[in-house]
Amino acid sequence: MDSLRSTHITLLKERTSVIRRGLSDEINRNGRLIAIKGSRGVGKTNFLLEYCREYYAEDNSCLYININNLFFAAEGLYHFVERFYKLGGKVLLLDQVHKYPGWDKELLACYRSFPDLQIVFTISSIVRVKSNEYLKGIVEMYNLSGLSFREFLELETGIHFPVFSFQEIVENHEKIVNDILCRIRPLAYFGNYLRYGYYPIYLEEKSHIDYLLKNINLTLEFDIPYN
Repeated sequence: MDSLRSTHITLLKERTSVIRRGLSDEINRNGRLIAIKGSRGVGKTNFLLEYCREYYAEDNSCLYININNLFFAAEGLYHFVERFYKLGGKVLLLDQVHKYPGWDKELLACYRSFPDLQIVFTISSIVRVKSNEYLKGIVEMYNLSGLSFREFLELETGIHFPVFSFQEIVENHEKIVNDILCRIRPLAYFGNYLRYGYYPIYLEEKSHIDYLLKNINLTLEFDIPYN
């Protein structure tokens, strides 16, 4: 447990990303079992770490874990969650949970056994969650897509752009457009967004095409067999 906590702390310190996704505002923080579903490269790991930073910074009752850790091959997911809960754990962030054999059955067992524990987990976009026979009716699922053009503009300019509802756009589109054009010229950024702005990793990766090809291969070789 100490080594997992150490990894958690290290990741929070090393990942100093400033990307705050709009999905954060949609999450029901009272939900007990929350799935974050998305394709490779859209930022699921970053999302979990940002969730921890924003709501549970310096809180030892919250723990991020990548399910690929060999620790789970020996102890098992349910027994780990049981120990985490007994030690005062309240929020567990599980990354790539679909790579653990029998993940759905064990999550159901955790849901039934620990009623005041919240589990937020990420899962591949090709895995069915809401129709899963074990999780149907108890899991709240959210889809994390790549960066919207609004999010890309915020990263590139450092300017915050609010989210508007469809009704607000219909009723106030002229004012909204004028307010935006007073601050930036969006079309100056749109070409770059179409070329590489969908995946947050563009901030780190130099070759966008190589990154896409790598993700396609990983999806075909690893993600699909887990489905």
